[in-house]
Amino acid sequence: PITVLIRALGVGTNDEIRELFGDEPKIEASFSKDTAENYQEGLLELYKKIRPGEPLSVESAESLIEAMFFGTTWKEISDAVSDEIIRITAEIAKEEGAHNVNVRKIISRLGVTNRVFYNRFHNADEVLRIVYQNAVIRMRDSFHSDYCSSADFFEYAMDIAVKVLVNTYDVKMNFCYYMFEHDSLTEHNRIWWMAQMKEALDRAKKENIIKNLDTEMLSYSLWCFCRGYNADAVTRHLSKEEAVKYFKFAFRCFLDGIRK
Repeated sequence: PITVLIRALGVGTNDEIRELFGDEPKIEASFSKDTAENYQEGLLELYKKIRPGEPLSVESAESLIEAMFFGTTWKEISDAVSDEIIRITAEIAKEEGAHNVNVRKIISRLGVTNRVFYNRFHNADEVLRIVYQNAVIRMRDSFHSDYCSSADFFEYAMDIAVKVLVNTYDVKMNFCYYMFEHDSLTEHNRIWWMAQMKEALDRAKKENIIKNLDTEMLSYSLWCFCRGYNADAVTRHLSKEEAVKYFKFAFRCFLDGIRK
């Protein structure tokens, strides 16, 4: 079915294909024969036809399709239009939530054709990943790994935790569904943050500021506390001011518990 090829080229879902082609009878007929439902399934179906008998993997299929249809130039298109697509995607996500972002809304607001978008990105989800990864970078920029003296370690810890919450609360509010649907992004972020927290806690432990605790377990507990708190505050739509007030109270109790 022609829709398998269309999916493999980056227009993954039925809705996205209809956005591109409208209510085309041939497309509708193809849907009835097409067992794939998204970009990855379309890739694998096409790969089976081109390379029958070979082991299936999304990575191999993507490499083959990009070499066949895009050559080496597809990934080279990164320009002001790409930046504008990313900006507008973030804008729509902020206004309507990431789960309501689609290609039609992006190109409508930008005033360009589908071709302009698909020359740069596979689908809306790829742009949302960039927007979310930019938010993750801003979270990490809130972290600084040194403090002036042992006396202010706990204020330093509180300052970082509150800065991360404040600087990213709006993004988390708009991306709450997206974040929990993309565990691979969350897992990468967890590993990064746990390493930073463990380094700071190891130093505080060495300087006899905190109790003699397992800093690996403590780092994971901190990650779970912060993520769980943020998830609850976001899903209950607390204001940023309320979220900070309750967070500071709870986090202060946590810090008092490890204070030596």
